[in-house]
Amino acid sequence: MMQISSNPGISKFGTKIKLYLNWLIPIGIFILFVFVFYLNSHYVWDLVSQKQNIIFGSDTMDTLDNIKELTFEVDTKKRMLFSITLTPIVKSIQILLGLSQNKSIRLTFAILAALNITGVYLFLKKYSSSTLESLIFTGFYSFFFSNFVIFSIPETYSVSNLFILIYVATFFLLPKSLPIYNCVLLSVITGLASLYNPVLLSLGIIPIIMFLFQAEKKQWVVISFSNLAIGVIIYFFANYLVFKENPFVVLNYYANSYASINNLLDIKSIIGAFSNFYFFSILSPHDYLTSSLELMDWLGYGNFIIGTATILLIGIFLNYGIYVLFARKIQKEPFLQSLLMWTVLLTLFYTFFNPKEAILYSSQILFPLVIVFIHVFKTLKWKPPVKYAIFSFCLLIVAYTNVTAFLNGVR
Repeated sequence: MMQISSNPGISKFGTKIKLYLNWLIPIGIFILFVFVFYLNSHYVWDLVSQKQNIIFGSDTMDTLDNIKELTFEVDTKKRMLFSITLTPIVKSIQILLGLSQNKSIRLTFAILAALNITGVYLFLKKYSSSTLESLIFTGFYSFFFSNFVIFSIPETYSVSNLFILIYVATFFLLPKSLPIYNCVLLSVITGLASLYNPVLLSLGIIPIIMFLFQAEKKQWVVISFSNLAIGVIIYFFANYLVFKENPFVVLNYYANSYASINNLLDIKSIIGAFSNFYFFSILSPHDYLTSSLELMDWLGYGNFIIGTATILLIGIFLNYGIYVLFARKIQKEPFLQSLLMWTVLLTLFYTFFNPKEAILYSSQILFPLVIVFIHVFKTLKWKPPVKYAIFSFCLLIVAYTNVTAFLNGVR
């Protein structure tokens, strides 16, 4: 029987189409979300440029002051590279495109938002190898409540989220053995991230957790020391060179102003912070914005039945994800476990530091949560059409609810 050979021309055409899609999809995502968040910022600009602490307790006026003119004063002392990085970008955009200062600032933040979202898509495509799965969960990341709001206003956490993405992606792509020079690379990223947000020194905990039960004791000590010491040294000396003072004096000032060990002993503060980080950050309990969210805001989900069903599904998926990670032997388990434990430690830190404004900080854990959710999706034993239907339904509700809340403004 004669064997029919495949057409090499068709094969090459298919390869070219796939290559084009690999480029076109992330470029399309980037352009789309630059446009979306540029429009979003216009919608709230008058409010956030004239009032402080009005949305999520965010320091929007201070952020604008720090980006209009290069400065190392006041708030920038705890985010040393923020002004020195973004101010030249704003001025360059203003000159090159002939925009006003306000429009240049809005475009800069829109670009940061789009870089976060495009980066998440590229990571998920590498992680899952499925374009459709990657698009769905990139959609979740884009429309999660905290992200959608933070990316729409002038806030420094869009930069923090970008460094979390860079760190986690680098960590994921490095060899599992993690030789010492890779540890140094991760530590340098941690140090640079801390110059935008000191709390990101905590990123060094992720490999420490991952290799605690995998590496030999001596190797684990080296990994732990390098990840913590190098990051702290970079943070300390960079600040000292610029400000000529101990940077921990500044951090101590903020700690005395906001932090309290009593918060970790108060069950309402703990539950409130975890509610903000793992639920309110995903789906708004109201159809409007607020400056903060507390335990009583759980009642808001009862105002719309679909919202209640969606938050219940999200809770089920999250708990199932935790079960899968810690009760089963699965591929990529240590990586996911370390990410999830880092989110818990970060949540506890913000419980200690400032639980009343936990929603402001919550967007920092949403990238690790997306990775957990996509793993839940892959491990569920449901038929693919059922999985896609349920998760797509959740995505539509999340997007509709959170966009509506944003557009309805502050009450």
